[in-house]
Amino acid sequence: MKTESLDKSIDVLIDTIMKSTIKAVDENRIEDSRALFDEFVVDGKEPLTDNFEWLYTYYKFDDSMRGMEND
Repeated sequence: MKTESLDKSIDVLIDTIMKSTIKAVDENRIEDSRALFDEFVVDGKEPLTDNFEWLYTYYKFDDSMRGMEND
């Protein structure tokens, strides 16, 4: 994956997590907001303010799993 494309993907990921966290807080969904925070902040360090290295892997969903609910 080209660096430019990877950077864009990480930016989208960060933006999505941040917007989702803010929405959860605004809706008083404290457990959801905490879960999102815990996925984003690692060892008490926010990746945007520290020397942080992203591990980005490609994952292709198996079409046979679409529409299935989690157990």
